[in-house]
Amino acid sequence: MQLYYPNKKSEQEIFDSIPNIELVQLNDSVNPNLLIHSNNLIALKQLITKYNLAGKIDLIYIDPPFATNNTFTITNGRANTISNSSNGTIAYTDTLKVF
Repeated sequence: MQLYYPNKKSEQEIFDSIPNIELVQLNDSVNPNLLIHSNNLIALKQLITKYNLAGKIDLIYIDPPFATNNTFTITNGRANTISNSSNGTIAYTDTLKVF
């Protein structure tokens, strides 16, 4: 089976379509670690272009969603893939309620 995407964009077209919004440093620490509160694509583009980190990023952690009333699990031994499959090991239970 072959999938066909008539309007498929190249990686460069996708990259170029991401807005160039500067990241704001929230503290004046000399620690090389960064805590970024941003849209993930905007943050990644800035890390690649402004910080020259293409091919050098080891880990990106994205907080799980909140107020979903779901249980998120790890399945098929894949610790980096969290889903809400009913047959996996519980990774995170979201019981937060928004009032």
